[in-house]
Amino acid sequence: MGYALAVRIQTSWRTPAATQETEIVIDGFPRSGNTFVTVAFLLAQQRPVNIAHHLHSPFQSIRAWDLGVPSLVPIREPIDAVASLCVTQAWRDPVSAPREYGDYYQRINDWPVIANFNRVTTDLSTVVAEVSSRFGSGFNAPPADADSETVFGVIDVLSSMRSARVSLNRVARPTAERTSTLERLRDRLADPSDTATRRAAARTLRVYDNLSWGIPQ
Repeated sequence: MGYALAVRIQTSWRTPAATQETEIVIDGFPRSGNTFVTVAFLLAQQRPVNIAHHLHSPFQSIRAWDLGVPSLVPIREPIDAVASLCVTQAWRDPVSAPREYGDYYQRINDWPVIANFNRVTTDLSTVVAEVSSRFGSGFNAPPADADSETVFGVIDVLSSMRSARVSLNRVARPTAERTSTLERLRDRLADPSDTATRRAAARTLRVYDNLSWGIPQ
């Protein structure tokens, strides 16, 4: 089942950067639910959709504004996003990664729909409905009771299509393998004695608070 669904959406999966043919941009900071949103969105459509995704660049939303196409930017609480990123990409620095988060979201303009991580992973149907309402795009919203395990099954298949050997730390879904590492990184990011990391994390929290103020949680 997961393989057949993955094959169905593969055509739409191949174009990361926004172009004249793009119908929607879905792009946020890494580890913010981007893969879950993209897969769940595509599974809900009854035709291939030209979607720009996973470039992880704030200029995607600026390009969407230039093109006049719908744009959705997932946003996750920064400590969780940065800790998860440092687990999946071990070369990332816990000091510089929060700065990257802050730089990313400070460049987001007011064109896209900005949706909290909790909403995009548990209530995507209302998020897609909001996108369609704002932009008049008419995309199919995933059913309110959509099965997240189906989405995760497709994510696993897409990961295996890209590489025969995929570390569980790199798969874009929750895994037990990285839980303890994630907790240690969260503790470090919140450690008041680690001044540089604490300052970088505090800045990301201010950016997050400014962007997420007033949006449904």
